[in-house]
Amino acid sequence: ARKMQVTGASRRYVLVLLCGLLGLTTAVAAYNSKCFFTIAKSSSGTWWFVDPNGSPFFSTGVSAVSYYGQPDASGGHPYEDAVSKKFSSESAFYASAISRLRSWKFNTVGPYSVSGATQQNMPYVINLAFSESSPGWWQSFADVFDPSFINTTYKNAFQQCLPVANDPNLIGYFTDSELAWGRGPSWFDSRTTKSLLEQYLGKTTAGQQKALTFLQQKYTTISNLNTAWQTSFSSFNNMSPLPPAANTSAYWSDTNAFADILATQYFSMTTAAIRAVDQNHLLLGTKYSFVPLDPILKANGKYHDAVSTDYYVYTADKADLDPFVTGSGKPLVIGEYSYVAKDSGLPNTKGAATYYAFANQTGRALAFKNFATYIGKRPNIIGMYWFMWSDDPAGGRQGDGENANYGVVAINDTTYTTLTNQMTTTNGQLNTYHEASPGSLPGATCKSTLACPNNCNGRGCCYGNTGQCYCNSDYTGADCGIYIGAFSVTSFGSTLDTSVFYPATNNGWGSQWYLDSQVTVSNNKMVLAIDNNGCPSACNGYAYKSANVRTQQYFQYGNYSLTLQLSASSSNFIFVMALTSSSGVYHTIDMYIPAASSSFWFDAYVGNKSTYANLGSASSPGSVPSSVKRQYTVVYLPSYVAFYVDGVLLNSANSTASVPLPSNSMYLSGYWYANSGTNGSGGTA
Repeated sequence: ARKMQVTGASRRYVLVLLCGLLGLTTAVAAYNSKCFFTIAKSSSGTWWFVDPNGSPFFSTGVSAVSYYGQPDASGGHPYEDAVSKKFSSESAFYASAISRLRSWKFNTVGPYSVSGATQQNMPYVINLAFSESSPGWWQSFADVFDPSFINTTYKNAFQQCLPVANDPNLIGYFTDSELAWGRGPSWFDSRTTKSLLEQYLGKTTAGQQKALTFLQQKYTTISNLNTAWQTSFSSFNNMSPLPPAANTSAYWSDTNAFADILATQYFSMTTAAIRAVDQNHLLLGTKYSFVPLDPILKANGKYHDAVSTDYYVYTADKADLDPFVTGSGKPLVIGEYSYVAKDSGLPNTKGAATYYAFANQTGRALAFKNFATYIGKRPNIIGMYWFMWSDDPAGGRQGDGENANYGVVAINDTTYTTLTNQMTTTNGQLNTYHEASPGSLPGATCKSTLACPNNCNGRGCCYGNTGQCYCNSDYTGADCGIYIGAFSVTSFGSTLDTSVFYPATNNGWGSQWYLDSQVTVSNNKMVLAIDNNGCPSACNGYAYKSANVRTQQYFQYGNYSLTLQLSASSSNFIFVMALTSSSGVYHTIDMYIPAASSSFWFDAYVGNKSTYANLGSASSPGSVPSSVKRQYTVVYLPSYVAFYVDGVLLNSANSTASVPLPSNSMYLSGYWYANSGTNGSGGTA
């Protein structure tokens, strides 16, 4: 398997074909497709979102809109069990859910909602959850200087942001939620008693070295630091844990200075990762759970368009909220808020807001009214998102046991009408509460054409209607910035080039047997011998044998081709894009190339074949003699896959709940197989 290789006129043809046929568009009805949300302040000093039509927009929404609901302790999905009996399909459920939100006067799909909910022509926000890739992120701040974390952040931005980079319904992104920003001089995070500086001194990765270098440059000797901090460390390499004495003004001055370094790295790096693929949408900050140190808020305001916090309180108070705006210089978004009631039948013993559970839904509805009215009237707050769509399972949510009455609907999808009736009334008044007649707001942010990331680095074509790059054959990546030409080969030569290909051996997985002993190469031809005669005893009872090669290199999204000549006697060949993750989970996208018949077929497996998607079949485009080489292409993009033969599109599919395309980098693999009980061989030039 190799990257597409075409030259001259053929290359130009392929680029035009890809740009003309493979542009990913997002169907929207309400907004101009090249206009996007922005943030502005009216002449009276009130902050607003401005929607793509240029209208003031106070965002009010519900989070975690999902067909699946929260998993229970055993991994089951009781909400899904209920709605699957009520609705004929997931799409029918999402149409109903968004219709209900609109009827309750919500105008936004909140964070943690799945794509079925966000693609219903209603504005939405996304939480990218960058730090959740870092082990222990909830108790300790991720090491934002670690190259592996930085690489993962860019990869996650690519996977999550690129598919929606030009969707006018998307308001913007939260980067994370409730990170462990650590203790301050007079307060601490309930998850950790350590400041950010102390957290990083206790790490063993790049962040620890960053903290040590910072202290060594300031103090030169450990004796100088001990005098300032009133400590007795023996060396810079032995500074964790900090003793109680480390609470001097010098210590907190250093903690603030290091927080500035760390926050600048976090906000600048996450901004760069998002902007590499999406230059259109707002950056809404990371959702805090308390007011962090001043340098953190300043860095937030420098790099992001808004500041955000989750806010679970009995009564809202500007004294809690104004410091976010003052510290960052940006308007505030309430990322989460909610209220619970005892008459729901849920325990309400675990989760935010459970310590002030109301007796009934009437008390819950009144609390919503008071909170939403207060927030709506604050001139420096521009949005708020109720947590969440459906209740927790009564036995507790998997992982943390959360068991609260957060939902606007119960676990059986019954609406809490007392609550939603109040929501309908209050939500309908929020724009007026916020500012009855906003003046001097700018128009929408619009573009005549959509820019591609880094203008595709001059290595591909920019599809202006979608702002996506379609790369030349030697490059891949969102901006065509990844060179993979070194892994393109024109022939196998007289031996298998093991710097490019790996003859994989596996005799323990089902009916697919990757036997490198069956691979021979000579005179630019690879032969994989198939012999079923001895296989039942040699293959754990399976009368089936195959031989396989795969690339040493892993590839990301792009256009990949195999130039292949099948001999007349060859068995079927499968062109596979496959991923085996670090946890051993296996995913594939498969293109089955027939040797004797004219019918191709396509499928995808996700999670060790736990989820299967039949992507259909297609007839071969024209009759081609066996003596002729053909080019077989898989175009693998975020949420989209397409299959070509000799530049002719045979099949394509978008990622949905029923077609869950893998979302990680893949190796390219090919294997011959026989399942007819006869001998045979395959060849390729």
